[in-house]
Amino acid sequence: MPAPSTPPRALPAWSKSQTIMLLRAATCAGWNDAQRHIAMRHAGCPNDEKDKPSVKHPRNTQAQFEIVMALAEAQAAERHALDKFPLPNQKGVQHGVRGWRDVAAAGRSRSLRFAEAIWAEAAERIPEIFGKPSALRGFIARQTRNDPPSITLGREAEWLGDLDEGQLYRVTEGLRAWVGREFLVRDIEPKSFRIPPHVRRQLERSSRGH
Repeated sequence: MPAPSTPPRALPAWSKSQTIMLLRAATCAGWNDAQRHIAMRHAGCPNDEKDKPSVKHPRNTQAQFEIVMALAEAQAAERHALDKFPLPNQKGVQHGVRGWRDVAAAGRSRSLRFAEAIWAEAAERIPEIFGKPSALRGFIARQTRNDPPSITLGREAEWLGDLDEGQLYRVTEGLRAWVGREFLVRDIEPKSFRIPPHVRRQLERSSRGH
């Protein structure tokens, strides 16, 4: 019998040039591998089989790349090491962008509007779960309580507008999963967001188990 074929390895989501750029940025920031992993976790980058974020992970996103670059840029600025820091490609980037912190700030504005729309729809359609402000505050606290003070500077967030770029990305993805799960249970189709595929799969497996 022929040996079973092994599934092909998923390709890295970040291009080779992006990976090189991020590692150069980490050097300018003075980060070692552990510090780079902290920044990548803060941006929501998933862990690999070694339980660490990886620049080669197939589920890394462009938004996460921009957030990590912005964190590295801020640290490099403190070290007066911006002269060798890789700049964003100006092609296709809005006028007036000077660095990665500008790119991440623009992404944060979009993410904030998205998160606010998700929560507004959730509160309107399932008020018994999402209608109280304390529900959102509690969710934000759970999502951010382990964030390193070296990145957050000790700031505590209570509302969506208090979150930095990395926190907002993670909270938004968390809201898609939490709200999406409650919508699926009630056969509600969301208008403001897409339910993550893994949430649908989890619910399907749970239904088959009963």
